[in-house]
Amino acid sequence: MIVYALIVLGFMMRLLPHMPNMVPVAAISLFAGAYLNKKMVPWVPLLIMAVSDLFLGLHEVFLYTWGSFILVGFVGVWLK
Repeated sequence: MIVYALIVLGFMMRLLPHMPNMVPVAAISLFAGAYLNKKMVPWVPLLIMAVSDLFLGLHEVFLYTWGSFILVGFVGVWLK
C-alpha cells in the first residue's frame, strides 16, 4: 500500500510548481530503497518518472534521468 502512496505522491509533486533543484523524486527513491523490498526499488521512481513525463513531455536525456533515480534507490538499499 505504501508503494502506491509513494508513486501518487511523487507524481503529484512533479506536476505541482516547486523551487528549482528541488527533487522530491530523489527523496522518494532513497526512502523506497531504505524501506521497501529490493524488487520494488527500481519500479517506484521508474513509474513516477514515466507517468509524469507523459504529461510533462519527454526529453532527449530521459533515460539518464530515470536511471539516476533508480541508482538513488539502490543507494538507499546500500545504506540500509
